[in-house]
Amino acid sequence: MAKSILAGIKQKAEENPKKTMVTSLRGKIILIYSTNNQGKTYQAIRLDENCLVLATEKGYNASALKYDPVDIPNFKILKDVTRELSDERNLKDNLHLFHLIIIDSIDKINDLATMYVCKREGVSKIGDIPYGGGYAMVRQEINDICNKLTLSGYGVVFIDHDETDPEYIDPVTGEKYPYTFPKGTMSKSGSIFRDLADFTIYLENKGTDEDGKVILSDGIMSH
Repeated sequence: MAKSILAGIKQKAEENPKKTMVTSLRGKIILIYSTNNQGKTYQAIRLDENCLVLATEKGYNASALKYDPVDIPNFKILKDVTRELSDERNLKDNLHLFHLIIIDSIDKINDLATMYVCKREGVSKIGDIPYGGGYAMVRQEINDICNKLTLSGYGVVFIDHDETDPEYIDPVTGEKYPYTFPKGTMSKSGSIFRDLADFTIYLENKGTDEDGKVILSDGIMSH
């Protein structure tokens, strides 16, 4: 009798069951963007109540947070809190408390990282560093932050504002149309946020119905 092809597959699946769907945000990076007052931070917080908000702006005022947010006035503070979160001596306790790290907003983080590198390198603007090296340094600083958080086991959510190019030309079809994109990802250094994201979600404003009631926003996701 011929050996069954499917029997081996079934046996292997029974011995080593695999999840068919990701049920945790551990180690994942999500980018959420939209216009102002669309509830970006509110929706991010709903992903996991055990979250820590690292905020460059007061986008959390309307949100009920389990833990007080950390205000990020400069990039050094972001580096310091990341170092504490990923410190192996306290990592087990930190991961128990904070499952998700929400960084709001990335266009400001990119600016802060740029200022940090400029001050460190003694230049007035990032373009003064030769051969595009300044942009590479900013990308590396941001990449280090993200890697430390995700490799430590946290999920990370980036919050960003949107921007629209009304005369965007599709590089493939040549078609011209309005194109909405995450504002903080379009600079040479900020593009790293787009590159790192496992999932990108755009919250589209649906306005109000004929009775003046707010229609819930649509979340448009790309992977």
